[in-house]
Amino acid sequence: METLTERPSRRRTGRTRRFVAAVGIATMAATAALTGCSPASDSGSTSKTIKVLAPPDTSGTMQKLIDQYNKDHSGGTQIEWQTSQTDMSAYFDQLRTQFLANSVDADVVIGDVTWAAQLADSGWVEDLSDRFPQEEQDKFLKGGMTADTWQGKVYGVPWFNATAYLFYRKDLLAKHGFTNPPTTWDELETQAKAVLASGDVTAGYLMQAAKYEGLVCNAAEFVWNAGGEILDPSDPSKVVVNNADATAGLAQMRELIDSGIAPAASTTFKEQENYTQFFQGDALFMRNWSDFYRMVKDPSVSKLTEDQVGIASLPVTKAGTTSSSTLGGWNLFMNASSKNKDAAWDVIQSLTSEEAQKIRAVDGGYLPTRASLYEDADVNKANPLTVIGKDAAFNARSRPVTPYYSDASLAMQDSFYKVISGDQPAAQGAGELQKSLEKVVTAK
Repeated sequence: METLTERPSRRRTGRTRRFVAAVGIATMAATAALTGCSPASDSGSTSKTIKVLAPPDTSGTMQKLIDQYNKDHSGGTQIEWQTSQTDMSAYFDQLRTQFLANSVDADVVIGDVTWAAQLADSGWVEDLSDRFPQEEQDKFLKGGMTADTWQGKVYGVPWFNATAYLFYRKDLLAKHGFTNPPTTWDELETQAKAVLASGDVTAGYLMQAAKYEGLVCNAAEFVWNAGGEILDPSDPSKVVVNNADATAGLAQMRELIDSGIAPAASTTFKEQENYTQFFQGDALFMRNWSDFYRMVKDPSVSKLTEDQVGIASLPVTKAGTTSSSTLGGWNLFMNASSKNKDAAWDVIQSLTSEEAQKIRAVDGGYLPTRASLYEDADVNKANPLTVIGKDAAFNARSRPVTPYYSDASLAMQDSFYKVISGDQPAAQGAGELQKSLEKVVTAK
């Protein structure tokens, strides 16, 4: 993904491989259930075409859902899939340009979790609050709903999640006498130093610390897991990053490099450099996205076996702090200029229904946004992350929600990179970021 970033769309090249073939029967049953998943019926109505703008989907699940919907609504509403760019940054820039020119003819737009406030504040996407009551919102994981809410109104429906985990070598921890993965950074440093000293690996911890959106995701986790914040969650116009907790988190991020636990070259690493090194067996710990868990089963990518790799929530600086990871994934938005809003909402409901998300989870390996599916036996069997990674998925947090997120991200990248590269101490970096974000989030 590039936002994920690099956002989920860039990293989905392996989604074509199904997790478990045996779930086919359950998937067919779920597909059949889609017939009744939308409350509005097109029976007897004038035929409408609802255009859905979305990047390519190599898992095949998007096309399956569209085909089923069109079959169930024969003679009524039909979905037409408009394929967007794969690079999510380019996709967003193109979409913004088209909205400014009033040339977006799609009724439904699929986009990144950071887009809601930006699109909503410009009036480009529809306020869904009246269509999407609180009891329905409560069926979705909290992080996605936070990302889709701006100024008390809801503008998107979460479609699939991605979240970050601590990947670790179960076999090496056991070999060196460690029973459990670390829950604090101090524990991680202790374990990493012991294994590094043995020569079993050359890297103790891998993270995404190049100057791009991935660094924002990593650094935000260090801030949150030290008890800090970047923007005030109750008032996104208030910047609060210049405080002791946030500074401690950023200092911890740099300490991993200073101590030799993370490679000095971490400041050039993105997702691919990390998972390549980890799955070649040369690292003890890795922070990376849920998408990459599937790679351990692919011998063309990984020298490791499933038994050697574990996942856990990210460590925290303060013991007792709830671990949070950055939320990634996509949402469905309604074009505010759509002339078929009732039909567009029907399509959104169908694509984000429990039945549809089950198909996506089982056949495509996507993490659901509906909480109920983390208790579904078929989903659990097909996608182990819904079991072993459930806590991290439920505690994932959106990046700062602001209509100026694009500019805020650039400011965060700049300040976080100065800290991680050693150009500035954490306190100075937090202070400068406070000032730069204050200029961004209060822009008019």
